[in-house]
Amino acid sequence: MRKLSLLLLMAIAFIFFNKADAQEDSTRVVEGSNEQNYMKILNSEMNDMLDLWYVKKEVSNSKSILSKFTDEEVTVENMDSIYSERVSKISTIVALGYNSSVRSYINLYANSRKRSSSAILGLAQYYYPWMFEIFDKYDVPEELVYLTIIESSLNPVAVSPAGATGIWQFMYTTGKMYGLEVNSFIDDRRDPVKATDAAARHLKDLHDMFNDWGLAIAAYNCGPGNVRKAIYRSGGKTTFWQVRPFLPKETQNYFPAYIGAYYMMNYYQSHGIIPAKISIPTDVDTVMIHKELHFEQIAHVLNINIEEIK
Repeated sequence: MRKLSLLLLMAIAFIFFNKADAQEDSTRVVEGSNEQNYMKILNSEMNDMLDLWYVKKEVSNSKSILSKFTDEEVTVENMDSIYSERVSKISTIVALGYNSSVRSYINLYANSRKRSSSAILGLAQYYYPWMFEIFDKYDVPEELVYLTIIESSLNPVAVSPAGATGIWQFMYTTGKMYGLEVNSFIDDRRDPVKATDAAARHLKDLHDMFNDWGLAIAAYNCGPGNVRKAIYRSGGKTTFWQVRPFLPKETQNYFPAYIGAYYMMNYYQSHGIIPAKISIPTDVDTVMIHKELHFEQIAHVLNINIEEIK
């Protein structure tokens, strides 16, 4: 009887901890996604970014997105050696690495999706200077802000099919953990400043758990519970590349996608990409209203396009 009770307790504990891990890791991971499917997801997010009114306004008719200059030294024959050497020269505390998956994402950002990358580079001039300051405040490598490229393509109102929201694609539970208010009136996940502050603290916590920025980046995507399981299945390995085969399939591609985006931010000129000139208003004021007011009225009085007001 005593033995039976012990087994019952062990079973309950097993169910409890697995449930806790499942709640902890209710993230954006889509099990079974291979590299090709994950690239389709990134393509979709980049297209969504191009549909933003202020991006479309500046980019759609622009003829200066791509320069006539192209990187003629990069050919099919020497592509790997050129890309590998360039990645190795990027100065960062994050151990990057290069392989065929990284090459695929470099080609996505630097070759296949040049117009989207041009828009991202234009938006980066607005977002990244103050994002760097926030990351510096928490002693987190500032280059990790490039995760926003693969998370949302710098779209602050992006929403994934799983419900991840904002420029940093926070799930509801994780956002609440880091003080982001989400209710029927407000969603702080859509506030780039608040979300960036939360992302910096979250990434710092993840690095404290795993002592490896590659694993911290992986955990940002699939949750720390999934990374712990992968470490256990790998026999206790301690770096992303060692643990990678045991991670969820989407997360196996997440870090290579980050390296591809990071490469594009450093070598876009070598691929003939010019940052788009995207104007985002920086001088604003607040007017308190005391009765119902619709956007058509505001647009008429101020003579501003209603899409710009939205």
